[in-house]
Amino acid sequence: MFTRPMEGGGMTKEAQMTSLASEHDTQRALRRIQKLSLHLLQPSPFLDPESSGGKNWMVPSPCTFGRGRPLLSVSRAELVEYMKGRHREIQERIFNFFVSRPELQTPVEISTADHRVLCMRQLTALVREAGIRPFRYAIEDP
Repeated sequence: MFTRPMEGGGMTKEAQMTSLASEHDTQRALRRIQKLSLHLLQPSPFLDPESSGGKNWMVPSPCTFGRGRPLLSVSRAELVEYMKGRHREIQERIFNFFVSRPELQTPVEISTADHRVLCMRQLTALVREAGIRPFRYAIEDP
């Protein structure tokens, strides 16, 4: 749709409405940025432990950018047991299966199409290794 300028060099009504809409969007974005900066620079008194009497859900802490961060106290034995899970022997067999077949390991950068092909190869290899015959029940009557 073509619009022609109004006499006297003014903008058409459509152009004025478009200009007002973009100005409104710009002002809205600026208000959001200002509100965010106020939240970041002036934390709410409800989050301050001293002013809320310690009855707050969140406590802000300054960002240390990795320096001066306290080390976590972790029980290694409990963490290892948790990470092992209940079926550790099966996990180890699968891990050893993929270690022995580097062509089935997923590379860091891979396209979606290549990843789909690789997943199918991995599943097929796992099914064969486990001795599962997936179409047995389609052929035989249980």
